[in-house]
Amino acid sequence: EYFIRAGQVGTVFPWGDSFAPEGCKYVNGQRTGPNDPGTPCTNDAYGYQLLPVGSLGANAFRLHDTLGNAAEFSSSCGRSAPGADGDCAHRVVKGGSGNDGISGLRASPIWSWTPNHINPTIGFRIVREL
Repeated sequence: EYFIRAGQVGTVFPWGDSFAPEGCKYVNGQRTGPNDPGTPCTNDAYGYQLLPVGSLGANAFRLHDTLGNAAEFSSSCGRSAPGADGDCAHRVVKGGSGNDGISGLRASPIWSWTPNHINPTIGFRIVREL
């Protein structure tokens, strides 16, 4: 969550409590549904496909694609998120994908899956210390 939020605490999104208009600078996500309005952004010419890395703005840590685009498996254990119960047979998934609306585009953990779960909207982030 720390790298997604880029040091911001106490808000729903890294840029504040309201998704738009600021979120449209950073997020590829658009699906709508009866309980999710989807994103109000019009900057996604790719539909539900992944955007090329770095297509949208970087967060305050200069990291791209930390919300939306592809959700990311984390090393956190937990059967149900939030409040992971320590079940390491399941891993927390964060960040939401380009297939998610506003409710799925958050830094806090909202899903967990087994590590062998296959889903084209979930990936992982490789980190290299500088």
